[in-house]
Amino acid sequence: MALESSRQRDAIARALRMARHIAGREDVAVRERITRFEPELRYDKCELCIAEDAWRKVADAGVEPRLVFAHPDLLKAIPNASLYYRGIALLSRKRVQDLAGSVDTWERSPERARVSDEKALKVSRLYNAVISAILLGSTDWTLEDGYRNILATVGITEDGAMRNIIGQEAEQAIKDRLLAWLRDRQLLVRPRHPPLPPLIGC
Repeated sequence: MALESSRQRDAIARALRMARHIAGREDVAVRERITRFEPELRYDKCELCIAEDAWRKVADAGVEPRLVFAHPDLLKAIPNASLYYRGIALLSRKRVQDLAGSVDTWERSPERARVSDEKALKVSRLYNAVISAILLGSTDWTLEDGYRNILATVGITEDGAMRNIIGQEAEQAIKDRLLAWLRDRQLLVRPRHPPLPPLIGC
């Protein structure tokens, strides 16, 4: 019963953490910044790995390209726009790190992020290639589908973060128990420090 109660508390803690994170909807604030971004963006579809048919599908739907496809200039100006495009692409941060480099600082501390031209281009290409594939794999894709992808990605990311926290807590609990067991049995031995070498010239 105690074990069941502990699992239930863990489930509640995880659900509350995820609900608070999703309710915060950081992606909405980022989307608004993307919408208000002033400089005109020129999309070289070949350079940015955007499939022609995917571009046409977005244009036919009357959706502004910046709300679907990543652009290096935008990522350099708004680093946490990464979480928006990564969400539409349904990519985890780990997968992005493996394929194009870490975007953790971009998304968690954008004010400290330094985004190089090279990395902005590399990440944009990755997002656009995957987003293009998603669009081409759907007969009736809408921007609302993209928003749902973002929510799904936020949930998956938060769930992974929660699992890491629980794993770290469990690891620390095991270490604490092992240390207590060794202390109880007086099995801990203080390390002996080697003698200090004599001072030169003394």
